[in-house]
Amino acid sequence: AAAASSDVVTLSSNVMTAGVSYNLTLQVTDYLGSAHKVHHGFVKRAYPTPIARVLGGEDRTIRRGHALSLEADVSLPDVSCASFPAVANVTYEWTLIGGPVLTTKDFPSNDVHVAYNKTLRTRALYVPPKVLAGGFKYTWRLRTSSGTNPGFY
Repeated sequence: AAAASSDVVTLSSNVMTAGVSYNLTLQVTDYLGSAHKVHHGFVKRAYPTPIARVLGGEDRTIRRGHALSLEADVSLPDVSCASFPAVANVTYEWTLIGGPVLTTKDFPSNDVHVAYNKTLRTRALYVPPKVLAGGFKYTWRLRTSSGTNPGFY
């Protein structure tokens, strides 16, 4: 059931089914009878989806001789969900999706390449100095998931 005040509508989560798409329509009418509608669709999930962001902004410019470090911050939506633990057992996946492909020959040693690969599954991505080629734009995508709900988002 929905509870409403002059500017807030609250839907109890127990009246919605997980995995189902819902559409919310709001119509306002002024004193002259002019109306405007707004539609918003959403899907109720069984578990909250982690919210991930890269600290320090989205774009970085670095010199080839410097290392690149990207660190993620993960939180849960501001919802009440007593059955879901705090952000724990979060998995991370950094994927290079733009720029030249990095191969073993781009790294100064195999150990450095292995160390870089390990950071692809951690909260903090680290690319050693002199690995990235000058004059290119590289783009990494970060995906996270919770241990409770292991699909990547």
